[in-house]
This record gives sequence, structure tokens and C-alpha cells, in this order.
Amino acid sequence: MTNAMTMSEAGATTDSIAISSFPAELHPTLTEAFDADGDGFIDSSELLAAAQLHKQTKSANSLLRKGLLATGVATAALIAVMGGLTY
Repeated sequence: MTNAMTMSEAGATTDSIAISSFPAELHPTLTEAFDADGDGFIDSSELLAAAQLHKQTKSANSLLRKGLLATGVATAALIAVMGGLTY
């Protein structure tokens, strides 16, 4: 990747990606989402932290979908039971 550079050029020791190498309209989003230390580079530890948060979010969303489905089924069953009792 041509926009990757070593952080030794920026003063650290790990590989990183310069946020400035992305289109300007992405800079605020990338800085907020990935650049935890505010140095203008996304290094491997920041990328790993973002990946772990993404994994946790996917897990939480899966659990919420299952809960929503269970609630929908229970609601439909209650409506059916109340309709049967009313009839």
C-alpha cells in the first residue's frame, strides 16, 4: 500500500496509515473513529482497538435482534390468545 509508512518517520516504531492520504471528506470521520492519540496516523494498536469494538458491536446487535424476534413472537402469541378468548 503506497500510503502506508512507518511511524519511525513520525516518531514511533509501528506501521501506520496517514489519515491525510485519504480523501479530505473522510478525515473527520477517520480521526474520530480510529485516531485515538490524535497524531494524524492510524497505527496497528488503534486499528486493533477499532476491530475489537466492531466485533463487540456485532455480537451485541445479534443479541438484540434475537431479543426483538422473541418479543415479536411473544406479542403475536398474546394477540392470538386474546383474540381466541374474546371469540
